[in-house]
Amino acid sequence: MFRPRIELSDLPPASPRERKNRPKIPASRAIAIVLLCLLPAAVGWWAMHQTRATPARPCRPHDKPRVVVATAVKRLHLCRDGLSEADFNVALGYAGVGKAREGDGRTPLGTYTLAKARPSASGLHRFLHIGYPTRRQREAGLTGSAVGVHGPPRWAANLIGGLASWGATQGCVAVGRDAQVDRIAEWVSRHEVDRITIF
Repeated sequence: MFRPRIELSDLPPASPRERKNRPKIPASRAIAIVLLCLLPAAVGWWAMHQTRATPARPCRPHDKPRVVVATAVKRLHLCRDGLSEADFNVALGYAGVGKAREGDGRTPLGTYTLAKARPSASGLHRFLHIGYPTRRQREAGLTGSAVGVHGPPRWAANLIGGLASWGATQGCVAVGRDAQVDRIAEWVSRHEVDRITIF
């Protein structure tokens, strides 16, 4: 059956009465729709700045280069001459910071020795041992072992955003990508870094 094609231009214009009777979207509903559309962008902006905000001076002038971890914003900095040459998102202990005993799930605070990287025996790619507890801390009764900077576990190596974006550790400092811990290890070796400050 033939049906003639009707162009919009063939339709008679709407009368003023018809235009007046068309349903209108209330202003409050229109505003709500706009806000809902903008919400994902606002959340993304907030999350990005929460993750990437850094203290005014995470790197302070030192006699030698060192690794600095700003726990409040979960960022690891490679500091030399008072400047951060590179920085990475990190995952910290699931129970927070201020380690006091073995198995408490906390990342220690303070300045410690930092060993050169070695292959991880636990599937964490590479591991840089942190010298916690110090002798003075052991004398004060603090306990703990196997604390270090390392890469992601194998199950998290290919997660979107990496483990460091949302994960946690048993008390170590973990970056989200193998390539990141490789870069840290290379920088530590090249500049003969033997100290890490976690604050």
